[in-house]
Amino acid sequence: MEKLKEAVYYHQAKMFKEILENEGIKVELRSTEVAYMDNVYFGAGGMVDIYVDEEHFDEAKTIIDDLKRSENNNGEG
Repeated sequence: MEKLKEAVYYHQAKMFKEILENEGIKVELRSTEVAYMDNVYFGAGGMVDIYVDEEHFDEAKTIIDDLKRSENNNGEG
């Protein structure tokens, strides 16, 4: 597994996970292991890292980048 995104809010990471899994990409969410940002303190609002299979890394990165670009464009104009 290769790290796709680092220190992502859990709720956002869950959304990315569902989108990527719908594209057939295996995803793992792992705690960032930063004590003050851990789920123990913040519940489901903590931070996680997103990992994907190495063979699908480029595809997953493109999907996430396209989502972010689309999100940024929706706020303009």
